[in-house]
Amino acid sequence: MYVCTSCFNPQTVNLIGQTGLIPLIAAASAQGIELREELSSPVDGGWKQVGQAIKRSGLNAVYSTPKPLWSEGKKINTALAGSMVQAGEAAAENIKFALGEFQFSANRLADMRPWLTGVNRAATGINITIENDQTVLGGSLKPLKKFMEFCEFEALPIGLTFDIGNWHWTGEDPVEAAVLLQRFVRYIHIKQVDFCDGQPRVVPITAEATAQWRQVLRCLPADVPRTIEFPLPDSQSVSELAQYVQMLRQDI
Repeated sequence: MYVCTSCFNPQTVNLIGQTGLIPLIAAASAQGIELREELSSPVDGGWKQVGQAIKRSGLNAVYSTPKPLWSEGKKINTALAGSMVQAGEAAAENIKFALGEFQFSANRLADMRPWLTGVNRAATGINITIENDQTVLGGSLKPLKKFMEFCEFEALPIGLTFDIGNWHWTGEDPVEAAVLLQRFVRYIHIKQVDFCDGQPRVVPITAEATAQWRQVLRCLPADVPRTIEFPLPDSQSVSELAQYVQMLRQDI
């Protein structure tokens, strides 16, 4: 079980940084933390200092960047090299990107292998995943499935971060997506979504046996990390966070 730093109140993160959340997450008996590039704060003193704190805590780490793999020019996003370096400094074992403006064409996909070779030299040992985000380009089932099938066929070491709730923003069925994509999944974001005035919004998970997040999880691998990614009502309550960690652990 992992906990994403975006679960916490933004004021708390601004005050104590992501480094300050590490003891809270460890005390809740989670095994890992998901760091968010966009939540980088001067309070943390840089990614190397974050990495040192993570190593001392014994937690595993995932590094998340909102940058897409494919840029608007339908080319590999060269800015990702910097994110890979920062992930290495933060002691992350995994990094996740959005898909971005992907189009299936041989000339562009031919760039994938040399790019992977280059970034692996810069950050050896970091696993790469693509997440279904809340955009039409990066969160629709058809292009994601096509891209993951290409990676599988070419034996490219890229997995999928499956976000249970984001499918609602693109009008996809989360259960159908889980069935079709389950063999690619290496990491799972857990959240619950309800609708207000017809618009989806992320809320804390509920314990009902019929909750959709449980239905989706049954279709996904049980042996990959699961991450809490929903707003915590009391973002500094270790006991509350521990209850969610235990609920999700029992569901494996």
